[in-house]
Amino acid sequence: MKKVDVFISYKSEYLEVVEEMSHYLAAAQINCWYAPRDLDSHGAGKSYADEIIMAIDEAKVVIAVLCDEALKSRWVETEVFHALKKNKTVIPYVVGKVQVENGFRARVDGLHWIDAYPEPEKKFAVLLQNIKLILNGTVESRGDNLIVGEMIKPEYDSDYNEGEILLKEKEYEEAVAAFLVAAENGNRNAQLRLCEIFFDLDDRTGSLSDNIWRRMEDLSTQGADYADFILSTRYVGDLEGHADAAVAYLKKAVSSNRIPLAFVRLGLHYDFGLGVKQNSALAYNYYAKAAEMDCVKAYKYIGFMYMNGNDRIHRDEKMALDYFTKGAESGDVKSIRYLIRMFICSTMKDIDKALFWARKAIDLGYDEGYVYMGNVLKYSSVPDAESKMVDMYKEAAMRDVKEAYSALADYFWRKGVHDEAYKYAVQGSKVYDYSSLFFLGQFYEQDGELEKAWECYYKRFLKTHEGGENLGRLFVEKKFRPENFTVENMIGILEFSIANSKVGVIKYLARLYSDDKYGMVNQNKLNKVYAKGAALSEPEYEYKYGLSFMDGEEYNPYKGLEWIGKAASANYDEAVNYLIKAYSGGVYADKDKLGWVKTLNDHGTESC
Repeated sequence: MKKVDVFISYKSEYLEVVEEMSHYLAAAQINCWYAPRDLDSHGAGKSYADEIIMAIDEAKVVIAVLCDEALKSRWVETEVFHALKKNKTVIPYVVGKVQVENGFRARVDGLHWIDAYPEPEKKFAVLLQNIKLILNGTVESRGDNLIVGEMIKPEYDSDYNEGEILLKEKEYEEAVAAFLVAAENGNRNAQLRLCEIFFDLDDRTGSLSDNIWRRMEDLSTQGADYADFILSTRYVGDLEGHADAAVAYLKKAVSSNRIPLAFVRLGLHYDFGLGVKQNSALAYNYYAKAAEMDCVKAYKYIGFMYMNGNDRIHRDEKMALDYFTKGAESGDVKSIRYLIRMFICSTMKDIDKALFWARKAIDLGYDEGYVYMGNVLKYSSVPDAESKMVDMYKEAAMRDVKEAYSALADYFWRKGVHDEAYKYAVQGSKVYDYSSLFFLGQFYEQDGELEKAWECYYKRFLKTHEGGENLGRLFVEKKFRPENFTVENMIGILEFSIANSKVGVIKYLARLYSDDKYGMVNQNKLNKVYAKGAALSEPEYEYKYGLSFMDGEEYNPYKGLEWIGKAASANYDEAVNYLIKAYSGGVYADKDKLGWVKTLNDHGTESC
């Protein structure tokens, strides 16, 4: 028998298509076998059935040319079933209508199809691309087929659809199991859906059975990129001692260049310094790569970088708004959340637009939209806004939206109904609403129960890597000292948190590095903290960062005067007074600049 790369199974009505396909593949040095051509020319005197089985066994790829006639054919069914039994890669190539429902159809439904109907020749290039990948060893030849350049979901995959129904009912274990069956049968859409689910599950992954994780580990050893990503999420919320393992799985997942969410998650690790050295440039790079792959979740994280600013990206509300808008217009609920936040509380405040996007979230079917609408109503002037706000929060709670608990906790606390506020905050913390943990900490702090407040803030920090400023406030301002917790521990938390560029974090870290009573005075580290604050356009830190260049190891007075000038422009009194003295005489005397400083007006700022 001649060398066989590809076996073609088909019904005789489509012989002309098969001949054209064979010629196309042969031009790329791919040897095809199909009957009756190869039976007539190479199999004289031999059993037709034996020759066909031998050809399938020799081939690495079997193309099933599908149409209704083929789905009814016992010969085509036998050939395809034998190929699957022998663990060959089977590529269904659709050339006609496929409306038949039978056992054969059910078996190939789990594979990815190349839909070439009604012009079969137009997809020959896609077919060739996939066959080359398999023959070159880029993709392993086995029963799960990979279609690149063309990836469609079968018209009906029962396991996939069962997964969607179970997910809607929040039956996560059963939903994951159903999607996993579809994924293992080669349904790429199911594989990507699993990645989305595990990206959003957060701590709820801990409720999944060991059986699920064992199956993921087995799939990972077989080279399944989606399993690598999913295994990385096992450590979310418990990254102490496990961050390196999470990063290792993510590095494997991104190597296939087919899991956009793996790039987002790897960006998060660099953004926060989890298992890797914190690096804002690399974080941005991974977020941007995911965005290039049309991953809508990436827009939120890029927008967040511009909203807060960091050591590589200056705070830019317009850029943040642009990215949140891109995400929102693509239907990403988290982007909608932050877009609404900007329209409520930034220099781009626009309550009408905030109301529009809250309504949009509800219309898109996101139950979180009811919380967003309540948040907007809190700042709106619509009639009976407070009553409507509470109704929205209650509706969200009825729909099991976890953020509703923190919203109601905050509302009842402000109304003075503290017992009710505590109940909502406690319940919210039980369902992994970390805003509820924040409010619970706030309530305990205001009631003077600092130990309980610390426990809430610290738990939130360990789970979300946020809230370092709250811990800093208890430690520095309120002088609370947890047992076996040192100044070095506090500095470690604040240094970790400074990647988020929160002003509170900078404030408390600066105190620890500058006050002798903590025994940690370090001018070089203090200057770096000032640089973080200056990057956020905070006048106090622009001034102090500028002063660091006026003397000492980093001597560069003109750079120092530039930073002090920025603080003065914001009417920071100490900066204004310093420049008046500097420009009045001596080395830096400058009448024009002195006149500018003296004419500075207090512009004021609006906060929300």
